[in-house]
Amino acid sequence: MALAPGSLSVRATRTFGRHAYASDFGIGWAIESGANGFRTMLGIVIFGTKPIERAVGTGSFFCPTCQRDAPYDHRRVRQVFTLYFIPVFPLGSGTEIIRCGRCGSEFSADVLQCGLDQARPAPSPWTCRSCGNTNPPEYAHCVACQQARDF
Repeated sequence: MALAPGSLSVRATRTFGRHAYASDFGIGWAIESGANGFRTMLGIVIFGTKPIERAVGTGSFFCPTCQRDAPYDHRRVRQVFTLYFIPVFPLGSGTEIIRCGRCGSEFSADVLQCGLDQARPAPSPWTCRSCGNTNPPEYAHCVACQQARDF
């Protein structure tokens, strides 16, 4: 009686916005050769990993992509070990992401700690269309020719 084990593994990638998480699945089996020449399959085990996404909370924040206040979903994504496609136990602590409810962009949880001055771009100087002078962003009229700023 001889035992012939075998296996097959597959890797797939699932994407949440800009974040990609791998899913690995494997199939293991064993075949037994009997004395009468027949082969008997002893069993098949399907195992692997996949990402699980859970809601942590919601709120409002300043989205760097939208450049405005927007609702957000705070999510935790963790890899879990699966047996027959059923999640059994988590692998590691996972990653926390913030997903903008307006544009769908995803950020790390650190974006909630940023102040409004860090999230908004600094105002840039503007150039007068009449004389070509570069003016400070807080001025509404050109310093050189007193022409009003075009918005």
